This record gives sequence, structure tokens and C-alpha cells, in this order.
Amino acid sequence: GTDGRRQIKVADFVRGAMDTALAEGEIITHVLVGRLAPDAQWGHAKYAKKPGDFAQSMAVAVVDRKRDLARVVLGRRAEPPTLLPKLSELLAAKGCDPAPDALRHAIEIDLKDACVDPGDQTMHRAIVERAVRDLAA
Repeated sequence: GTDGRRQIKVADFVRGAMDTALAEGEIITHVLVGRLAPDAQWGHAKYAKKPGDFAQSMAVAVVDRKRDLARVVLGRRAEPPTLLPKLSELLAAKGCDPAPDALRHAIEIDLKDACVDPGDQTMHRAIVERAVRDLAA
């Protein structure tokens, strides 16, 4: 942009659905993404009303033991992506296949803390569980 170069974390860049911190006159010149270890595991799940639609709910889970990394992120229709900290901590401590009760409990806490609309909780819970199950596959 006219003010020169800047760096911004993705958590600050993505503000919501189709909304970013890109200012007028700015262009993205590059994106730095850390390399996962060859044995890292990841899972992804998405729900859309019909193929090709934007996701109503989307979750990505990544566990990389060599980098001491465990993250689960929930994407919703209009909100910015949300890190699910309790679930991420559970995966870091227990691995990719946590006990079902512990999994459900961590998801419930994270969805409540993220102020997920009660009407959408069932959908988001199912998508997050599916992404975590995909880790163990």
C-alpha cells in the first residue's frame, strides 16, 4: 500500500466471511505457512446446504507432535474463524483419539465460550467431531 509493507497474523487478517483487514490499495505479496512434520495428522469436515455453497460450518484439526502443535479451528457463516482452545489442549494431551466423553465435554465448553448460537450448536458439534475423527483415520 501507500504506507509501505506490513505483516499481519492470519487471526488478525480474517475478520469474517469475505471480510479481511486488506486496506484499499494493498495487495498480498506472500503468505508464510509453517511446514508440518511428515507424520503430522490433520482432519477436515464441512457442511454446506448443497455442493458448491459456502460452508455453514467447517472445522480443521491438526496435530503435529514434533512441533508440539495441536489446533482445532471452527469456521462459521459470518464470524471469523474460532480457535477451540479446550479441544486443542485435549488433543495435545491425549492425542488424536481422545475418549468420547472428554471430546464431547471439550467441544461443549468451546462452543459455549465462542458464543455459538444455540440453534447451530448441534451442527457445529457434529462437524468438529467429524474433523477430529478424521485425525485418527
